[in-house]
Amino acid sequence: MTLALITFLICLAVATTMFYLQTAHWVRDQQYENMRRVQQQLDLLFGHVERSAQSLQPLIGMPCTAVTVAALRKWLAITPNVGNIELTISGNVYCSSLSGVVPPGWERREALRLYLTTGIRTLPGHPFVIFHLQRGDNGLYTSTDGYYIRSVLDAASGLAPIVITTAQGWMAQDGIVHTLPYTRKENALIHSNAYGYQLITYVGKREVIAISLKSGRMMMGSILILAAFMAFASYLWSGRSLAPEKLLQFAIKNREFHPYYQPIVKGDPLKPVGCEVLVRWLHQGKIIPPDQFIPLAEQTGLIIPITCQLIRDVTDHFVTSYPFQKPFYISLNIGAHHLQSDTLETDLDYLLTRAEDHIRLVLEITEREIIVGDSRIKRNIDRLKARGVRFALDDFGTGSSTLETLHFTPVELIKIDKLFTAGIGSNELCHAIIANITDLAKRVNADLIAEGVETKEQVAYLRQQDEMAFQGYLFSRPLPLDSFKKWLKAAGV
Repeated sequence: MTLALITFLICLAVATTMFYLQTAHWVRDQQYENMRRVQQQLDLLFGHVERSAQSLQPLIGMPCTAVTVAALRKWLAITPNVGNIELTISGNVYCSSLSGVVPPGWERREALRLYLTTGIRTLPGHPFVIFHLQRGDNGLYTSTDGYYIRSVLDAASGLAPIVITTAQGWMAQDGIVHTLPYTRKENALIHSNAYGYQLITYVGKREVIAISLKSGRMMMGSILILAAFMAFASYLWSGRSLAPEKLLQFAIKNREFHPYYQPIVKGDPLKPVGCEVLVRWLHQGKIIPPDQFIPLAEQTGLIIPITCQLIRDVTDHFVTSYPFQKPFYISLNIGAHHLQSDTLETDLDYLLTRAEDHIRLVLEITEREIIVGDSRIKRNIDRLKARGVRFALDDFGTGSSTLETLHFTPVELIKIDKLFTAGIGSNELCHAIIANITDLAKRVNADLIAEGVETKEQVAYLRQQDEMAFQGYLFSRPLPLDSFKKWLKAAGV
């Protein structure tokens, strides 16, 4: 469920981000095209105004007579979108197509070629774009209705507002002329080389998100469906049955294998002298029994990395941290593949170089795994024995080549299999086998350990055979580290 939720959120975030970036790119391109169309329309408009003004050049400087006013009004009638034509001297209007003669000082115009204003007294507050021609002290001004320009801006501002700025004043689609400089954000600008005005727009995150929500509802729905589908697919994938070998590889990577410790006791009274390290697989809060994965781990060679993990865990969390006061040995199971490996001594070196002198390492070999006659195994055993490592033969008597194994691999310890220990008191054949194993151990000068001891009667019988150590549920089950440390302290070790 967690993986499915994470997958849903990631897919949703990635797809939404891509949709946002694509929308932003489209909006900016579209807005730039809108500004180009606005420029074309305004340049066309100002082109008509300029040609009209050029035709009126002969009137510049003429006195404001009835003939002059009539000429101004004639050109006003035939020039599109022009609301007034004025003659000035030193910036003062003295003749107008609207009002005729203008009193001195009544109205002034700026010495700018093109600018925005609402300062025409005959139409106060009405927006105008002023176009200006100058000849000496005399000038001619044409006023274009700003509402036409506002309509052009409004038609092109569907995605984001477009603003026109001139040498003096700026206006957006609301038709209000502002005389202060334009200081708002901008990320797109077009400059008219012909008439000097600028078109400015700003397409920000808010605008893009608003457009995405408004026009991209179907796409957002598709994104939600896709993210939900991917989440469902990941849910099915995470719950699928993996190949057993893959499961083991994941378990190694996730450190799901943990050492459990079962004590080995000896003497009278019985005291702990060592322990066997047994691997336990903790998978999703459950313990998987060793017989369900050890054979596969041995077949695939994954038993080697599992064993290496155990060696490091035992060394870091037990060998170097527990305050041993008496001699104590730690027994590890080693598979045949690992015995053949050129890295065996290197793998064990991590423990051997960190263990104190009174801590001994025992390697348990099962006779059904050992490859008799392999020179690599003999070389590894000889090297490790030289470093103080002892070898034990596990599950003794259950294989098919016991004597040959003992001949090839001289061991210091022989472990009586729990199969024979369980038959004590009820199976004469088990008694005979235990007697034979005991006699053989004496002949090859090997110590004995009885596995699977669960009753005091079994201990009493085994004591009659020979001196040996015991391991089994009578003393303790295999324990996790903290519990085993408590058990050792309670036993006085």
